[in-house]
Amino acid sequence: MHTGKRSRSSLILPTALLVVAISGCSAQGSDKAAASVDGTIITVGRLDEAVSLFQRQFAAQGQTIPEEQLASFRSSVLDSLVRKTALLNAAEAAGIAADAEEVDGEMEKIRNRFSSEEEYTQSLDEQGYSVDGLRQQIEEDLTISALIDAKVLNAIEIPEDEIVSFFEENSQYFVVPESVTASHILVEVSEDASSEKVAAAREKIESILAELKAGADFAEVAKKRSEGPSGPSGGSLGTFGRGQMVPPFEEAAFSLEPGELSDIVRTQFGFHIILVHDREEGREQTFDEVRSDIADYLRQTRGEDQVSAYVDGVVEAATVKLFIDS
Repeated sequence: MHTGKRSRSSLILPTALLVVAISGCSAQGSDKAAASVDGTIITVGRLDEAVSLFQRQFAAQGQTIPEEQLASFRSSVLDSLVRKTALLNAAEAAGIAADAEEVDGEMEKIRNRFSSEEEYTQSLDEQGYSVDGLRQQIEEDLTISALIDAKVLNAIEIPEDEIVSFFEENSQYFVVPESVTASHILVEVSEDASSEKVAAAREKIESILAELKAGADFAEVAKKRSEGPSGPSGGSLGTFGRGQMVPPFEEAAFSLEPGELSDIVRTQFGFHIILVHDREEGREQTFDEVRSDIADYLRQTRGEDQVSAYVDGVVEAATVKLFIDS
């Protein structure tokens, strides 16, 4: 169970059909209207890009959509676009929009799952996303979540004793794992590099360590001398828990206190110097910390039927016109 800020998209549309508007469509006939929802046009290009997006995501998981099912799948994607557009139009009419800080927070959570910017962007690309496209999807999904909150879920009352009972019976879920927030400087050298290359890399990392110990700013040195993808951002790796980094790096990072600089650390990527900015020990969360999240979770669970009815009502009330045989 997860009780943090949650996406209720599964209550709105099938997860596989939550699509993001992608700009810059280049397919022939991309400006042709596939459908309109209360005057908002869904172009053939947007539909084609959405179908392509999911084909790439399936391919990344080793799956394909059989040729005989493509027409049906395309129709389902168009239906999901219609439903999502109707909900976004309803949110706009009600003056409801995603909170910018929450969007930033969700983007940061996703970015922090990866050890480098290169790994992050490569993973997005394999699934058919750009960073801007991912942000747009998150913003749209959170806008719809805010609409569902305002129109349905906030009206559902959860008795306090039920919240307390849930907390007491599910304490194993309310644990903050140990984590550190850190930056690093990397001098790349492969494990099978020649002794001459290893020696040159070690000499470089030793000179960087001496520079840092002499008082140089870590972030500025990282921007100038780190060979890792995090270099341009001052070496920042964000916050990570155990099991997310290779063992030698993890062991060094979790042995440091905030503000402490590591010695030289060797991994399969090369030589590192690590600076820990913050550290949080694993701990159990208090009831006050999670009370609101538990109430949201119980409200969401209890409100599934009401949410489905509300979404269906919004879509049915919209003026939908289909211009193609999807």
